[in-house]
Amino acid sequence: SIGEHVHEGKTELHEVINGFGVCTIGDKEYVYNPGDTALIMHDIMHKVEAGEKGLFLLAKFIPALV
Repeated sequence: SIGEHVHEGKTELHEVINGFGVCTIGDKEYVYNPGDTALIMHDIMHKVEAGEKGLFLLAKFIPALV
């Protein structure tokens, strides 16, 4: 899992590559399946919980993390 956190001034894009899980963005939960994408706007609290067999996702940040 990736516990609750915020990326100040950074928008985050998740692309689910493999596996299953749940992403909580603000107060809403979204089930992650292969092929799903999610956009997390800057300064929004979020967390990710992998399913039993794991979760592989690609996270992109705009602007990039340095």
